This record gives sequence, structure tokens and C-alpha cells, in this order.
Amino acid sequence: MCFSDPRRRSRVSCYPPHGTPAFEGNSENDPGVKCKVTVTGCRVDPAKLAAYARVCEFSDEAAYAVLPTYLESFFMPLMVWIATCRHFRLSPLGLIHLKQTVKTPCSRVVSVLDSAFTVECSVNQYRTTDRGVEVDVLMIIIDATQEVIWEGLATLLSRHKHKQKAGEHRRQPSTLSDADWTEERCVEVKVERDLGLRYASASGDWNPHHLYPWSARLLGYKAPIPHGMWTLSKALSLMHESNVFCSKSKIQVEVGFKRPIFLPGVSLFSWGPLVSDTKTIQFRVKDKTVGVPQLIGSIAIS
Repeated sequence: MCFSDPRRRSRVSCYPPHGTPAFEGNSENDPGVKCKVTVTGCRVDPAKLAAYARVCEFSDEAAYAVLPTYLESFFMPLMVWIATCRHFRLSPLGLIHLKQTVKTPCSRVVSVLDSAFTVECSVNQYRTTDRGVEVDVLMIIIDATQEVIWEGLATLLSRHKHKQKAGEHRRQPSTLSDADWTEERCVEVKVERDLGLRYASASGDWNPHHLYPWSARLLGYKAPIPHGMWTLSKALSLMHESNVFCSKSKIQVEVGFKRPIFLPGVSLFSWGPLVSDTKTIQFRVKDKTVGVPQLIGSIAIS
């Protein structure tokens, strides 16, 4: 599935049915090359959508509420092509998913259930930080009317070899007081040992640190960890179940992945009250035993 140069093939089996990929980049000698992959004619498979919803524990009648996170699965093979492109500046091995933004700028995102759409994936920006080099990967979905109906931005980190002070990059204080995180808005979730395999099967993200103990150890983890997008999807499913937002709401979700959840494990998913002037809700995931944050995010609803 990984190729040294995406332009050498025009069609591969890892793309969604009816999808036709095209690669776009600057000249080979341009150090500022921007890798971009476009696939047209994509369609949602209802069975795969339902399987994804089951892994994230959305109810059957609310399966389409998982669209904001499910649609990112269409970008997995595109990101593989970009990460293995000779113009990509970082090693694809050991990339860490730091942050994620998901936007559904119009209520017509549900149109992907009935019609074909186009997906575009591109490298947006590189940044050098104390931790290493960060890269932003931009993902958009365009409907038949050429309107952007979904947008995602994934920030990935390639770490420096030197060690930094433990927890230094994870400091992100919440603006909520302890009283805002009530038991009524807190759910205990048992994360099963095989979750990484089940989510990989549903999403197409087969990164080895999510799968088996031995493959996780090869990449420096003491045990497999669930996908960050599963953690986000699970948080959204719990908030949707509690009527925090409806399936056709226009939303913007921003999250930071703080510490991994080791499989098996138990985490606490919680969310705060709606802030009326900004129409946002903060949410978080933390380890039940030691209380360290594993995800911190916010959702803006309109």
C-alpha cells in the first residue's frame, strides 16, 4: 500500500470504490513542494459506516451522526501516499497525532450518504518546535455542487531524538473549574484489549502501535493504544447520546491528544456546560486511575 512516489500509479485498490486518485506537486527540484492528492467519485458504503458506528458505540438510528469523524477514514490511503512521497520532509515512521480539527461548515454534509463526492488531501504547513517538526495535513470533502462540506486538519509530530521534560508539551489548562465537570456529564468507559484491531478494520488505519503488544513495543509503547480518532468519536457519541448536539448540527471540533490510553484500560469521558456566548462546550478524557488527561477538546455548535 505504500509507494515511494504516488505519481507512478494512477489507480490502486486501497482507494474507495469508484475513486480515481490524482497527484499534484511542484517540480522535483523545488524544495517547497506541496504534496496534494485528489480522489473523485467517492461514495459512502452504508455497511462500512454502520461498522464504524458500532466500534464507536453510536446507536444504529444515529449512525449518520458519526459522519464528522468517519469521513476522515477516506483520507487514510491518501495520507499514506503523501507520507511516502519523496517530497514529504519527514519520516512516516513514528509520526504522532498531536491535534485534530474537524469542521462541518454546512448542514449538507449528510449529502455524502446519497451522492458521490471528491476528497482532497494536502500538506499545509511544516513547523519546527522544541519537540521536533510538526506538519499540518489538510483534508477537505467537496460535494457535487463544488461546495466544501467537510474539513479536517491533522497536526502530526516527528520527534527530535533528544528527550524533553516529561509532560512539558501536554500542558493545556482547562478554562473550567472542577465544579463544571459534574457526574451527570461524566461516563466511565472500559477500553477493551482488541479495540485497536476493531477500529483499524473499520477505519482503514492499520498503524502498528494500535494493534498488538509486540508491534506497539517496537514503536516505544508499553502496550497497544487506541486511535486518537476513536477517542474523539467515542466522546462525540456520548455527547450526541446526551443531546449535546444533533446529527445535522454544523459543528467545529478542536482536540489535543495528550497522553495515550493503554489497552486494556478505563477512562473517564466528561464534558462541561454550554458557554452561551460562544456556543461551545469543552470536553475531556482522562485516565480513571491516575487522573492524567488523555484528550482535551472543544465543540462549537451552530
